[in-house]
Amino acid sequence: GPGGHAANTPPTIFTQAFVLNDATVSREHLLLHAREDGGWAVEALTQGGPALLEGQRLAPGTVHSLESGMHLQLGDVQLTFHDADSFHERMGHTAALVLAQ
Repeated sequence: GPGGHAANTPPTIFTQAFVLNDATVSREHLLLHAREDGGWAVEALTQGGPALLEGQRLAPGTVHSLESGMHLQLGDVQLTFHDADSFHERMGHTAALVLAQ
């Protein structure tokens, strides 16, 4: 087929590791999924430690949509999720503050 792939060959799945160097975070704690609509979702893994989304424990194997500004907690590590638009807006605001000094 096009690109040298046979029609019945499964698609290649690319994975990226996001490493948190903290003893309270499991080596494989959760998965982030890119959704077809351009958004993101999170899934807690069975072998990982507890994961909280907005203070609610995620049941392993269930996928939850992420919205900008949502808080994740893995062990003692707290993270805030930002989509691309929100991230660029925050960085633009931060850059303006730095340049104003």
